[in-house]
Amino acid sequence: MIATEFCFIYSSVKLCLIFRQVILMEKEKINYEKDYVNKPWGHYCDVADNKGKWNLKVIFVEKGKRLSLQRHQLRSELWMVADGKIEAIVGEDKETLSAEETIYIEKGKIHRATALEDSTVVELSFGLHDENDIERLEDDHGRV
Repeated sequence: MIATEFCFIYSSVKLCLIFRQVILMEKEKINYEKDYVNKPWGHYCDVADNKGKWNLKVIFVEKGKRLSLQRHQLRSELWMVADGKIEAIVGEDKETLSAEETIYIEKGKIHRATALEDSTVVELSFGLHDENDIERLEDDHGRV
């Protein structure tokens, strides 16, 4: 079981690394604006979805801003920093991530990202991707 989980996470990281290269190579050519969802901390763009199995999203967080302290019951997430630097909180752990570094967030685990500089994060979620599945525990923008 552990070997299977490792292979799954390793494959997911490889997918994120490939996607990171595409984002960096095409950054000037890709028009995300039509698919932007604006948020108080920046914006995000859903890139691909497989009907409840997985979702690929690109998150842009402005320096000094942070996402809600939150958790999800229906999905787990793998974050990979494409560029910039974030502080990621997962459960009781706090970690600083730079380009090409990843962190895995299990279903139900409390998590948050804070941008230490303007940052682009590739989020690959597994399970049902539904924005209504966000349980906000703390929020800098009054959305609890």
